[in-house]
Amino acid sequence: MRPPIRTHSAVTLLLSALLAALAGTPVLAVLGDTGLGSGAVTFAASSATVTAISASSFGHTCVVTSDGTAWCWGDNSTGELGDGTTTERLTAVQVTKAGGATLSGVTLISAGGRNSTCAVTKDGAAWCWGDNSAGELGDGTTVERDRAVRVTKSGGGNLTGVTSISTGGWTLGSFGLTTLATCAVTKDGAAWCWGNNFYGQLGDGTTTARLRAVRVRTTGGGNLAGVTAISTGGNSSCARTRAGAAWCWGLNAGGQLGDGTTTARLRAVRVTKTGGEPPSPPPTHPRPWQAGKGRPPVGHCRPAARCRRDRRPRTAARGRAPSRGRDTPCAASSRRPRCARRATRRGRCRGASSA
Repeated sequence: MRPPIRTHSAVTLLLSALLAALAGTPVLAVLGDTGLGSGAVTFAASSATVTAISASSFGHTCVVTSDGTAWCWGDNSTGELGDGTTTERLTAVQVTKAGGATLSGVTLISAGGRNSTCAVTKDGAAWCWGDNSAGELGDGTTVERDRAVRVTKSGGGNLTGVTSISTGGWTLGSFGLTTLATCAVTKDGAAWCWGNNFYGQLGDGTTTARLRAVRVRTTGGGNLAGVTAISTGGNSSCARTRAGAAWCWGLNAGGQLGDGTTTARLRAVRVTKTGGEPPSPPPTHPRPWQAGKGRPPVGHCRPAARCRRDRRPRTAARGRAPSRGRDTPCAASSRRPRCARRATRRGRCRGASSA
């Protein structure tokens, strides 16, 4: 029988990590009975500082340090600490990949799953470990993993270009119904989810559990695009787009999707404000030079700009009839007028028609 976690030690370590992150000081592991096996690695006396932290309400906590490694501690009943064991840890242990190598280059981490954890590395890969009973690790199986494995996408291949990730877990009281889901955003603005799908929390238009990542879709039928941030609670998920809109999908019994109903949604719907209209994105104002006022800064051009009159007369000595010159659109001129050449030398783009 495993000994219970010493809560006071875990809390002390969490507070130490938080203070270190705020102060930018080296992290020191709590000393004492660690429960570590031989050869286990800790960051005691390490010079690395904490750059990100995530705590689960189900008993474990993880951090990312300045050297790009991930560390976890607490409950480890399903391998959610990623150290290759299921032994509870009272001090932080380093997360490893399948095969035993250290998981490196980590930039983000999420320990919000019931007994699972996921991370993003600087090369855009998503890695998950721990409980996998609902396929929330996204590796195409339901096999529990005590070391990090790559997240894959529906149709084959690894999920790449990941910029954000969120894990979620929820248990319905005495009924014991647990929903586990994970969602991520990729650099092309797509939203992807995998795991349980009882209430449509994956947003793919079905209630079918997914062992690999699938695209989130909107009620209009297309893919949800332009996503910059995402968060999943296990039974519902929400995302923000670069246009400033909020979209949600999944369980809606308490109105948590914000669409004015309590109807579960299998695809993303816009969040509305009181009165029925979606919250408006911040207003945009044209820059002075876009409105034809003032000179543009270096690298910007006035729309449909025209150059000043080229006053050089064409003389008979050149074999041409005299002329007083004419105004010519810079972009249309076969020979750049003198004003365009001067503007270029000054480093200002005043000739082309561009926003």
